[in-house]
Amino acid sequence: MSFEPVDVEEFAYLCSADLIVAAKNDMIKQTSSKKMVIEQLLQMTPVPVLAVPDNFAVPENLLFGFDGSVTAERAVRTFLFLFHKLTLDYYSLTVSDAPDQCEGHLERISEFFNSHDIEADLLAMPA
Repeated sequence: MSFEPVDVEEFAYLCSADLIVAAKNDMIKQTSSKKMVIEQLLQMTPVPVLAVPDNFAVPENLLFGFDGSVTAERAVRTFLFLFHKLTLDYYSLTVSDAPDQCEGHLERISEFFNSHDIEADLLAMPA
């Protein structure tokens, strides 16, 4: 499948998507300004950009690493908001040398999954 080239700056301005999924090979090409497409997209769009290989297929299983940080929470929330209708087997893993901290992380991520009616296997491992 091929697409006509687009002006990255114009596309970023007009884009009203929640996520941009682009083939990795297309994203490493240089534009007329000699910047790579991925660089321009990351700089100009307010939405996440997911680079996938040309032969990308939706996975059957998904593992979330979760450390309780704001960054991890934001990543899980964004993914679940965008892809909660995918039929996947979800897993979440947290690693810590403090058992109480692991329990807290598992409770927190469980809330995210439950808010989207998603069942997930939650795993904790000692560090």
